[in-house]
Amino acid sequence: MELTIDSLKNILFSKEDVFNNKEEWVRRKYNLNKALTLGNLYKRKVVIKFRTLEGYMKRIEASVWSLGEEYISIKGGHNIPIRSIEEVEF
Repeated sequence: MELTIDSLKNILFSKEDVFNNKEEWVRRKYNLNKALTLGNLYKRKVVIKFRTLEGYMKRIEASVWSLGEEYISIKGGHNIPIRSIEEVEF
């Protein structure tokens, strides 16, 4: 289910990391860095797929504005915990 930016504020994110091995963590970080570059330099949006607290897969199309240690920031000042992100589509 694709979400809008405004509906993101009602989402509870998973408490545990959706991945459990280093290769997946490295791939996710690489893809988030690429999404950050695309968003900041080219104003391109990406599709971010993440898990909710209830275990549902959600997706949102947005530009990644910043990337921290635990969260990414997207338009409107919304944050998504990195631990909940399962995939980034370009």
